[in-house]
Amino acid sequence: MQTVYEAADMLEAHMVAGMLDQQGIAAWVLGDMLQGAIGEVPAGSLARVTTRAEDADRARDIIREWEQQQPAPTSPAPDTTLRALPRQWPAFLLGLLAGMLVMALMMR
Repeated sequence: MQTVYEAADMLEAHMVAGMLDQQGIAAWVLGDMLQGAIGEVPAGSLARVTTRAEDADRARDIIREWEQQQPAPTSPAPDTTLRALPRQWPAFLLGLLAGMLVMALMMR
């Protein structure tokens, strides 16, 4: 077996394996359950798609063609939350103080 694709997460790995299965290439996802042991923190290239050695070149061609059809990443929209953050601090502090006051009254 040869690795033909290293996925960002298990969902992407299973999607690519399913695409290869639709093209008549038997594909297996290895390492996808390891992500659950680590949690949602990306651990890099844990999930990988493998095929038989004789199908590897054809599978890579299919994956390359699929990647070319994907839309190009766009630049992220301007992050307005960073600009709004200074305006949110007073509300946050007021809520924090109110919560502390309520807790103090409840503990009496």
